[in-house]
Amino acid sequence: MRSRALIVALALAPLPAAADLLTVWAAGKADYLGGTGGVFTNFDSPFGGGVEAGVEVLGIDVFGEALIMGADQYFFSANLGIDFAFGDETRVILGIFTGPVFFVFPEQTAETGGLNFDRLPADQRARLESLVGSLAKVEAEYNKYAEQEADVGRLAAGWNLGRLRLNIEHQLATPLYIGLGGQLGYHYILTGEAAAADTKSKAVDEMAREYGLDRELREHVRDLVGAEEVDTNDLDGLNFSAGIYLKFEL
Repeated sequence: MRSRALIVALALAPLPAAADLLTVWAAGKADYLGGTGGVFTNFDSPFGGGVEAGVEVLGIDVFGEALIMGADQYFFSANLGIDFAFGDETRVILGIFTGPVFFVFPEQTAETGGLNFDRLPADQRARLESLVGSLAKVEAEYNKYAEQEADVGRLAAGWNLGRLRLNIEHQLATPLYIGLGGQLGYHYILTGEAAAADTKSKAVDEMAREYGLDRELREHVRDLVGAEEVDTNDLDGLNFSAGIYLKFEL
């Protein structure tokens, strides 16, 4: 009898509010963005504006942001994590997230036909020509990679291994909040320029194997074409942002 009464009581009990299970929000924002590594200094200005939108389901948050940092310059991120809110009309939200980041910079012009073989010592230049057959062949190969570099050089991508987020919001009306926020992330980022240089490095190594270039000549050619292997120790760093936003939440 008691168990039957308990079942009836649970059936008649009110369900949690929908907002406790699902929250959807969008915000317009203005941010100051920076970080370690040259990728952040490629923006004309550290100030940008854009949008942010997300959803929280059963305590799990997913959100994305898009910022315009200048003419043909953009920053994007996607984030997955959890946060905790304290307060009501004025609230503090603390969260931790992970996810990818993307950078887009202005389109670059491919510099074809730009190899200066006079930079090679005369004996190395003559040896390269004798082994390969023609310096024009080396230049044609370089021009092919230069065109690819112009495409990928305007991009960069990485991952925030951990991103701390602190927001302070004040409710202006039932669905509307104004807030100040800051984020600090630890990332791995690979620039398109570094990826292109690494591709050229592999191409020079392949040329060295195919034509029998010795180590000294190979290193001269690597310097000539701007080939460089990616150093994984240079990929990690910190990024941060701080700004103001207007948020609509349901």
